[in-house]
Amino acid sequence: PTTTVVPTTTVVPTTTVVPTTTVVPTTTVVPTITLASTITLAPITSRESEVNSTSLPPAPFTLKEDEQLRILVIGDSVIEQVLPHLATVFGSVAIIERRVHGGTALCDWFAAQGKELGIEHLKDWQPHVIIVGHGGNALTTCMAGLDGKPLEGEAFSEKYLLDSRYVVEVADQMGSRVLFVNHPVWFDGSIWGTDEIFRSMPDRYPGGFVRFVSTWPALSPNGQFLESASCLESEPGCVDGYGELRSGRWKAHLQELGAWRYAVTIWEEFIAAGWVDSEVINFDTEEGDI
Repeated sequence: PTTTVVPTTTVVPTTTVVPTTTVVPTTTVVPTITLASTITLAPITSRESEVNSTSLPPAPFTLKEDEQLRILVIGDSVIEQVLPHLATVFGSVAIIERRVHGGTALCDWFAAQGKELGIEHLKDWQPHVIIVGHGGNALTTCMAGLDGKPLEGEAFSEKYLLDSRYVVEVADQMGSRVLFVNHPVWFDGSIWGTDEIFRSMPDRYPGGFVRFVSTWPALSPNGQFLESASCLESEPGCVDGYGELRSGRWKAHLQELGAWRYAVTIWEEFIAAGWVDSEVINFDTEEGDI
């Protein structure tokens, strides 16, 4: 008799990334639902140019005498780790308002979270610059589909692009600039789900008012995962000329040195954009230090 062989189907399992780093925020935030631990990662693609917005024209603004720069930071748990170093880098130059909490998506900050109003209600404060640093969480109700499940694939990308556009619209109404920042790559070389979206924003809104800066040169050179690096003793987290950059089981988060270099990357883009005076330096850094 003829034997029918049933082929074996290989199923590629879906990997659920469970961050292990818990960061306790200084501001109480009430998430819309219980936060899960899922992140949408973009597939490994050809590494795009690491050129940031340096090709864009500066878009400076004029501050009144003794007026401080007003910065609004919107972000997730990675940005939570960067915030203290942003405060150090900018020093007395800026006042930093935060809309940051681990597990949140960009759209979570379009509505009140606890005592924090949605970003569209900050018109009276009129931030000069809005910094957006979200990797692509899809854990809360604003990132759920009609079936109540987290958006994935094309629907995920369309939603984050729509939300990124909304931030630009709100910024335009307030006379603010916007800086989108990507996170460094994952331990397996995967990039975050918002990476290509954030990179595309300056081209969608030319003129220098909307910019993008990549953390890759400092934290993921050539788009490759980097866990530790040589450093200066003056850099936080540097011990005997060497320091760890990444933390957590999946290396999705940052050690102190990594968070510091992330903050310095933002500062340098502020200089390139003409948003701060290059002669105003609040920390020691020289060419080739980072």
